Amino acid sequence: LEVYEIGPLNNTFTDVLTDNSAYSSVSVLIGFLVIFRTQQSYSRFWDGCRYLKEMQAEWFMTGSNLFAFTRSKPTAEPAAVRAFQD
Repeated sequence: LEVYEIGPLNNTFTDVLTDNSAYSSVSVLIGFLVIFRTQQSYSRFWDGCRYLKEMQAEWFMTGSNLFAFTRSKPTAEPAAVRAFQD
């Protein structure tokens, strides 16, 4: 690794470039951020799956009720219905 003379900060840059603690600190930070983001995305994925299943159940219930309440034949006499309504 070549380091060019850039002024009075040359020794500081050389120390940072050759010091392993700077690299390990950055690696720990990047690792933490990657793990945090992965956990967030995993949680959001399963939340989306749960909401999708809830929506599917609601649509199924709506369809079931629609069929259940529209398939019956009127068996009551119209006069009995009018008497009941009055």
